[in-house]
This record gives sequence, structure tokens and C-alpha cells, in this order.
Amino acid sequence: MKDVNLSATSCKLWVLVEDPQNPWWQKLNFNSGFLLSEIQRYSKTKAPMELSQLVHDIGFPMRPQTETKPWTLVGCRNHFDADWLFLIHDLKEFKSQDLEQIVEQLQIKNLRCFTPFEPAASLKARLEHCDLVTHSTN
Repeated sequence: MKDVNLSATSCKLWVLVEDPQNPWWQKLNFNSGFLLSEIQRYSKTKAPMELSQLVHDIGFPMRPQTETKPWTLVGCRNHFDADWLFLIHDLKEFKSQDLEQIVEQLQIKNLRCFTPFEPAASLKARLEHCDLVTHSTN
């Protein structure tokens, strides 16, 4: 998707709130072939208790299963003019520290946020460039 509005500045990370009523959600979901809307439908299967016990008995290190987060980080280089998409599923449950931690881990310097999301001032201060995209061009 090469949209003048979206490719004006190279940003490695885009931030989008999952909201079927949001024009940006509709546009980006459509351009991904509806892969974004499928993310929430996917659920990780938990390891059977027997397997967990066997792994524990032989002393093999196993990652603890984490609780569901109100966001998902998606590699999107093949679909958009960005490397990563930080997709917020539940804006009420979302914590700004989560995004700040991802920005730090991925060494992000440029960020593009689609309304209604706006990053915290503490995050903006650490970035070289921050776009807030408000209008969709269809």
C-alpha cells in the first residue's frame, strides 16, 4: 500500500487501535487482506498438563505461558511501509509502558500513530519523529 499520506516519512513502527468503526482500521485491515481482523480469532493452545509435567520432570526449560495482552506486535513489512504494527485491541486496558518498552527493545526512532491513539509525552520526547495521522484518504 503506497499512500502519499502514509509513506511521506519512513516510520518503522505504526500504532493502530483495533476498532471496526475507525476508517484507518478499515483501510489497513482491508490492505492486509483482512489479516489484522484474524489476529484476535487466533488463540494459542495451552500445552497439555501431561506434557508440562514431562518437560518439568526431565528438567527442560519451558517458557511460562503468559496472560493475554490488550495489544499485539505484528511484523508487517510485506504489507505496509513499516516494519512493525503495534495493534491495540483494548484501549482501556492498554498501558503506555508496554509501547514504550517495545519502542526501546526495537530501537524505534520514528513512530506513526493513527487516531484515536496519541502517544504519551514521555514517549514522544524519546523519539526523533512522531506522526499523528488523522484523516484517511480513500
